Amino acid sequence: MMFEKLVFAVALILIISCGSVPSDDATTKTHSSDTSDLEFVGTGTDITNSFNCTGEPLIIGFSHTGQGNFIVHLLNSSTGEIADYLVNEIGPWTGTIPLTPPEGEYFFEVTSDGDWEIIITTNHN
Repeated sequence: MMFEKLVFAVALILIISCGSVPSDDATTKTHSSDTSDLEFVGTGTDITNSFNCTGEPLIIGFSHTGQGNFIVHLLNSSTGEIADYLVNEIGPWTGTIPLTPPEGEYFFEVTSDGDWEIIITTNHN
């Protein structure tokens, strides 16, 4: 019985410390509702507003100024399942990723200890 209580306590601590619950100081701003010019800006761990994808190629730009982990997942809004693992870096980082998600509604789950920005543009190539 004591072992079961210990396992439960450890599991609860892991969920609290590693979960995707937004921090109190996290903010997200959406500047557009279509994927031709969509920007999310935040501080700390957060979940962005949802956005629609039409199935066309996208370029997703990322910027992170924190010192710790910067992890970004793309999640399907309908199922809540991870559609793609986009970024897993440590420290300040800037980069772009080409992506062609199937048509649907998505959101980003961001793990960060600093300021971050995500910009989605349509790949017109």
